[in-house]
Amino acid sequence: MLLLVILSACDTSIQPIVDKGKAYSIYGPLDIQKTPNYIRVHDTNDLLNPDLTKDLGVQVTMTNLNTGASQLLKDEVKVFDSLYTHNFEIPDSLEYDTRYKFSLEDEDGYRDSVISVTTKETELTVIQDSVSCGELFMLRFTNVDLNAGERIETEVGIKVGVAWMYTKRPANFRQYNSATNTLTMGWSPNYVSELIFGPFDWVTCSTFSSDKIKFSFTHVGYMEEVQPNAPNELEFDQLYTPNQVVLSKYKGSTEVTIDSTVFN
Repeated sequence: MLLLVILSACDTSIQPIVDKGKAYSIYGPLDIQKTPNYIRVHDTNDLLNPDLTKDLGVQVTMTNLNTGASQLLKDEVKVFDSLYTHNFEIPDSLEYDTRYKFSLEDEDGYRDSVISVTTKETELTVIQDSVSCGELFMLRFTNVDLNAGERIETEVGIKVGVAWMYTKRPANFRQYNSATNTLTMGWSPNYVSELIFGPFDWVTCSTFSSDKIKFSFTHVGYMEEVQPNAPNELEFDQLYTPNQVVLSKYKGSTEVTIDSTVFN
């Protein structure tokens, strides 16, 4: 789940600093379920190099704004997609529902910062299971603050023949209660088949080779005071300005069952 911001004296005030055209990309998909995580920093005035990379001369500090605790992150040069990149290691586990500020300062005094807000931990409940081909299986997520900027990305899979096939397209049914931060979603097995095979080639769920439907989700956090781009089906690193993406996330999964009478 994060944002690029430049702060003045107050952590919640954002005032970009312009200094001789300097700019650094700050990128970090922060996985709450994994340790360590990394913040990748690049001087946008320099080309990425497949052979080597120069010293950035940059310090990155991470501050837990909920507690006030800060730590200086260690820079490690790693190869990513055949390119050498600077990655600042976050050695400790990340906490749910926490504001993290990542502050950058280079040797010339240029400063920049982003604030990333991690998600709350959701509880996933299967409301409707053991469904027929045209009946919706219903799932409910709690602690999802869509109004703040959190997102739930979903993937649903069916097995036809020997292969599992998946779709990330929207559910048949979607309802959000902003008062309780509860999101309810539903798919029918036949609708999932139509999403995967198309409106003319889909197959009924009675021909599936498994009575299970696999479901997985990614709960994504947000960056404070940054407006995400409008399209709903962008990839993780396309939601915000390309140079500043620090978003927390975690994943979960479950299975639902197609009623056994469908296969009789």
